[in-house]
Amino acid sequence: MNWPVAIAGAIALLFVSVGAIEYMTAGGSDDKVERAKSTMRNALVGLVIVLLSYFIIRNFVTLTFSIKK
Repeated sequence: MNWPVAIAGAIALLFVSVGAIEYMTAGGSDDKVERAKSTMRNALVGLVIVLLSYFIIRNFVTLTFSIKK
């Protein structure tokens, strides 16, 4: 695994954890619950974007330049 992908995973885990803590401490406030859900959703979407871009670029370079793994 590449170190940028590992860093992105750690950052996503951090933001999902922050969102989960916000969710648990929302106290029933609709605004706080929605903000917490948004934080967790955005962290996961960002991680998916990073992973997809990594795999697309890796496969493109491998296929284009015939680099063996």
